[in-house]
Amino acid sequence: MENLPIGYRLKRTFHAFNDAVKRKVYRSNINFTNFCILTYLNRNLDCGNNEVTQKDICSFTSLKAPTISLTLQNMEQDGYICRTKSNKDSRIAFVQLTTKGKEQAEMMKLFFQNTDSQIGSKLSKEEYDTLCFLLDKIYGYLKEDN
Repeated sequence: MENLPIGYRLKRTFHAFNDAVKRKVYRSNINFTNFCILTYLNRNLDCGNNEVTQKDICSFTSLKAPTISLTLQNMEQDGYICRTKSNKDSRIAFVQLTTKGKEQAEMMKLFFQNTDSQIGSKLSKEEYDTLCFLLDKIYGYLKEDN
C-alpha cells in the first residue's frame, strides 16, 4: 500500500466521488450547488420538516448567504423550489420543493443509494461501519478546528 498522507487520501477520494456526482448532475442539467440544495430539501421533507430557511441551507452547504440567495432565485425561476413567507416573521422565507424539484431530488436520492450500495458491496459490514465512524470523527475534528 502506498505511504500517502491522510489528507491526500481524503482529497483523492473526495475528487473521485465528486467527479461521479458531477457526471450524474450534469446529465440532469442542474449544477452541483442546486443538486446539494435539492438533496437537502428532499431529506428534510422526508423527515416531515417543511420549514427549511435560507439560513439552514447556508449551514448545510457551507456557502455564503449571497451565493445561496442567488442560487435559490435561479432555482425558483427554473421551477425547482418555491419560497413562502413565514406567518410569524416576514423576514423569514421557507424554501420548499415543487413537484419538479421533488422528482429531480428523488432521482438524486436513488443515485446516492446506488452509489452507497456499490461502495458497501466492496466492504464488509464492519469495514463500512468503521469507515463511517472514522469519516464522522475526522469531520468533527476538522469542524472543531475552524
